[in-house]
Amino acid sequence: MDSIVHFGNVEFLATVEDPDWHFIASLKLSERNPNHLLAAYEGAFMLIDKNTGEVNVIAGHLYERGYKEDIGKAARFIYIRGSVELQNGYLVSDRENFCIRMVNYQTLQTTTFAGKCKNWGHTDGNLQEARMKAPSEILKDPKDSTIFYFLDLYHLRRINLDTQVVATICRFETTPMALVINPFGGLLVSGSYAIVQVNETTGDKDLLAGRLGYASDAYGCSSCPFRSSIFSQITGVLFVTPTVILVSMFYENAIRMLNVTSHEDTPIHLDETPYAGYENGHYTEAKFSLPYSFAMDESYIYIAELNRFGGGLRRMEYSGMLYVLSI
Repeated sequence: MDSIVHFGNVEFLATVEDPDWHFIASLKLSERNPNHLLAAYEGAFMLIDKNTGEVNVIAGHLYERGYKEDIGKAARFIYIRGSVELQNGYLVSDRENFCIRMVNYQTLQTTTFAGKCKNWGHTDGNLQEARMKAPSEILKDPKDSTIFYFLDLYHLRRINLDTQVVATICRFETTPMALVINPFGGLLVSGSYAIVQVNETTGDKDLLAGRLGYASDAYGCSSCPFRSSIFSQITGVLFVTPTVILVSMFYENAIRMLNVTSHEDTPIHLDETPYAGYENGHYTEAKFSLPYSFAMDESYIYIAELNRFGGGLRRMEYSGMLYVLSI
């Protein structure tokens, strides 16, 4: 099985009216309203209309941070780093308050969902007893809506809604940045220099791309198709098709495409000039500045970057075709 992916033009979609140098740390397509993107941004949780670019702060404040359980924009967070939709509300990971919180769909009331806010630690157990150090990206198991995975400083952890329990799956030697579902099974977790496949049941790890340096002995390596590739600060990972992965490298202003079938590693954009720019146009000519996170729908790949000098959120046209290789 392999894929052909074609990219087109890059165009501006939205920016956030924030005087500071920030970025959308987590970007997802909403399941409740496919016209919206869920955006985790510093002290605010937002919905962004993917057609008009309208930004709507649902909870918190763009640049006022703290801890407060309240309604809508009156609530306060410190570095929201992930979000996902539940049946009754949005789950948001409040990194520097050391907890996961819920924003009710109807009332917009913010409450604590897991962990104890302002209490730092690492303890498994029921939702109230569990302690967290720095919860970040969070996502739902596509096969089981009662299971959620989240990154917590050096750890990958699981929330089971049926049992109301938080459990640790495995530990990493460096701080993981991105977490995605692998279409072929398991999870992919990116760190500063590598992408690792993780078995969500056993916690076994297998290196997919990059180099782990001193930590390499802690991981298996069944094939390591991209072991010779060198990465720096991988903040975003996106499966465009089951065999084509986009990778964002924050400090190199780079987006790269990995083909897990052909083992090709292709730069989509690479410009190591600091704050390279925000030029639109064909993807071969467009410039990005510190690309951080991705989302996608059937027509566009959404790219969040440094929210400064006209940046914030752009989209890139694409088309893809999956086909089966015959022997």
